[in-house]
Amino acid sequence: MSTIARPGTIRGFSPKLLLGAGAVLLVALLFVVLAPLRVFSACVPSQTLPQQSGAAAGKITPPVARLIQASQQGTLAEVAQELDLQLDGESIPIAVAVDPCRVTEASEAVQPAGGRVASSQDNLLYAYAPVSTITAIADKDLVMRIDVPARQGPLLAN
Repeated sequence: MSTIARPGTIRGFSPKLLLGAGAVLLVALLFVVLAPLRVFSACVPSQTLPQQSGAAAGKITPPVARLIQASQQGTLAEVAQELDLQLDGESIPIAVAVDPCRVTEASEAVQPAGGRVASSQDNLLYAYAPVSTITAIADKDLVMRIDVPARQGPLLAN
C-alpha cells in the first residue's frame, strides 16, 4: 500500500517544518562563515596600530604616572595606599593592555624587565612590576596601555 502525500507537502513534511529547518541551516552556515572573520578582525597586526611619539607617550595612565613619581619622591607606599593597591616590595600591580595578536610575546617581554605576570584575560596582562621598569615595559611596541588594575582581587593575589 503506498502513501499519497497531501497537497502542499513534500513527502510528508509540512512547509513550516521545511522553512524552519532551512532557517537553522542558514544561521549555522552564516556562523561558520563569519566566525573566522570575527576572530581575524579582533587580531590586528601590530604594524597597523597607531604609533605614538616619544618613549611610552600616552601609554602610561595618570595613576601609574603618579606611582612612578611617588617612587622617585620616596612616597610610593603612601600613594599606593591611597589608590588601594597592594605593593609587592618595590613592585606595583599593573594591567597591561597589549596587541591581541601578541599576548604570549608580551607576557615574555614583561618578565625580563623584572615583572611577574600573575594572569591574563583577553588582551590584558595582570602583573607586578618594579616601578623603575614601567617605562621600559611601555616602550615595547606591543604594549598599548599600562594602568592600575580596576580592582585588586584574586587575579593579583600573592
